[in-house]
Amino acid sequence: PDDNGVYGSGAGRPFDIVVLGDSSAAGLGADAPHETVGAIIANGVAALTGRRVQLTNRSVVGAESSDLDRQLANALEEVLRPDVVVIMIGANDVTHRIERSASVRALEQTVRRIRALGSRVLNENSTANDVTAEYTDLEAQLRNLEAAERELQAMLTEVRQKDKAKPADILEVYNALTQKRGEIE
Repeated sequence: PDDNGVYGSGAGRPFDIVVLGDSSAAGLGADAPHETVGAIIANGVAALTGRRVQLTNRSVVGAESSDLDRQLANALEEVLRPDVVVIMIGANDVTHRIERSASVRALEQTVRRIRALGSRVLNENSTANDVTAEYTDLEAQLRNLEAAERELQAMLTEVRQKDKAKPADILEVYNALTQKRGEIE
């Protein structure tokens, strides 16, 4: 939903808030503009300060950290010196397997530009966990499970083709195969 606009009421210059980032910042999943992170922050600031808040949201669903510079440039076409810039980014960097160092550099560059505007950075909180090893381990586990499934399928075929195959033997291999398939899912 488009959450750009003025929130609250009051006299004087509006408080300018810019939102940059990915789908979480863009409000993906929200049914209405007032449910987005930007709108919730804007309404809260308006209520606490008694001033109007001009919200400019330039976040994009699917954005990566490397997109922040462009988003900030787009926002600065409308807001010369934002009072607050909210950045929510990183999920797509992980899912697209972007090098952590590249993501951090892009975020740091954007934060430097924000500071150069004269805007204060109140809470610079970056959390990044390298999950590459965990992701690789899961791929290896899946490959091993699929190999075991193929072996069990071959065993089941072999047991079934025996002249004097016992139903209990067939059932035992079949149950092992079913269990392995459950582990894969």
